[in-house]
Amino acid sequence: MASEKVSSFLAVLLILLIPVTVLLFSTANSHGASYYVRSTSCSNGGSGTSGSPYCTISYALGRAGSGDTIYVYTGTYNEDLSINSAVTLRNVSGNAPRIVANSANFIRMEGPSNVTIDGLIFDDSAGNGNSLIYLEGTATGIAIRNCEFIGHSNNTETGIALSGSVSVEITGNIIRDMQYAGISYVERSTPISNATVTIQGNTIYGNQRSGIFLEGTGTGNTVSIGGDGIAANTIYNNGSWGSRGVGIRLKNLTNVSIDNNNIYSNGKTGILLENVDTVAPHVSRNTIHDNFSSGINIGGDSDLTIGTNNEIYSNGQSGIVFYVGTNSSILYRGGASTGPVNISGNDIHTNGNAGITVIDRVTGTITIDGNTIHENTYAGIALFNNCTANIYDNEIYGHTWTSGIFTGAWVGVPPPMSMAFNKANGPVQLTISRNKIHDNLSGMRLDHASGTISNNLVYNNTKAGIRFSGNNQAPYAPFGSSWGITSLTNNTLADNGTATDIYDVDS
Repeated sequence: MASEKVSSFLAVLLILLIPVTVLLFSTANSHGASYYVRSTSCSNGGSGTSGSPYCTISYALGRAGSGDTIYVYTGTYNEDLSINSAVTLRNVSGNAPRIVANSANFIRMEGPSNVTIDGLIFDDSAGNGNSLIYLEGTATGIAIRNCEFIGHSNNTETGIALSGSVSVEITGNIIRDMQYAGISYVERSTPISNATVTIQGNTIYGNQRSGIFLEGTGTGNTVSIGGDGIAANTIYNNGSWGSRGVGIRLKNLTNVSIDNNNIYSNGKTGILLENVDTVAPHVSRNTIHDNFSSGINIGGDSDLTIGTNNEIYSNGQSGIVFYVGTNSSILYRGGASTGPVNISGNDIHTNGNAGITVIDRVTGTITIDGNTIHENTYAGIALFNNCTANIYDNEIYGHTWTSGIFTGAWVGVPPPMSMAFNKANGPVQLTISRNKIHDNLSGMRLDHASGTISNNLVYNNTKAGIRFSGNNQAPYAPFGSSWGITSLTNNTLADNGTATDIYDVDS
């Protein structure tokens, strides 16, 4: 009886295992073929196996079909490549094959989807190339991983060039020494449109213009730069010191996030945003420092959230600047900023001019909320043109040359820092509430301002807690209408002094 039960059990088990076996067999045979390439001991007349590899990658690409994988051994391959089907091109584990192109583009992809390129070196240090990878069309599912792109600073335009409605993941690469940009849209061609671009875990440096420069058209693009852990990018030293180099430059894009990157020592600006709308996680958790001009430069119709938890420090002129002019110190040349911008929850310190600066008119509302703004050379927040600014719940301290919040003019300050308030557009419109403002020369210097000040704690400032000009008092009356602070309520001012400005400001 027991034997009958065992037999029945084995029969049932066999029946249950048959579909699993069939499934495993089917899965095992669903993978594509594998081809191998080696620069020595090879033959293009062989089988392409590991024991009889092909000699060139291009020959293997001609043999491979959709779903196939091409493994490349170490060596140098002087080839121009074109990928026209859904293949995977990767190194053999432990090897670093080097591709040196003979003409304009190392790899050209114009349409194929589901392509992976992994673990190769693209070397154009001799300056023969144009774009090391040129990707355009409607390709989706493209992955470029763990590669190194080496350019020639005078002759290699771009490491990875994108155009059209591409969907691409660029992860874990080193991209350096390009003439134009490490990653860019194809300049003078069609910007990206309805594209999804994910850039994570890369080291991008030494490119002459930009580490990343993407321009879009329409509203269907999604661009994600950085992320948690190893997804963070390191972007530095793009552009020589004082030149036009930018770490990240984005233009005419919606659905953008820049998160958890280290962006430093770029020749002009860490992040330049022109007509850009952000989505969560917005511009957050980045470390942005030691860029020649500014940490973040904002212009155009940009609907942005800067924060939370960015640390923006030691940039040459400003941590965050709204600037659209043609001053050679800053790259951007566009229209005045019109979208709402929220700057929330950041640590902004030790920048050369001010923590946050408005130079050109901003017609959208700026909300500065919950930041720690400290020890910038001249001021925590400096407003030199008409804007509407809501300044809430910040701690602003350590600005010993002017003030925590400033709306005047720096006269006598050494260039390029000297700045006059632009009266043509009227005063700034301020709501200043619930801030802790201390240990500055003056807590607030409000010369060309209207609005309300309430519930602030202002203490231990060397000169004055709040200093502002009277309504319509010369020389502060060019606006053509009555103006001035209309409400000053429930503020606590304590232990402020009577010292003189280092650079007494007037206009």
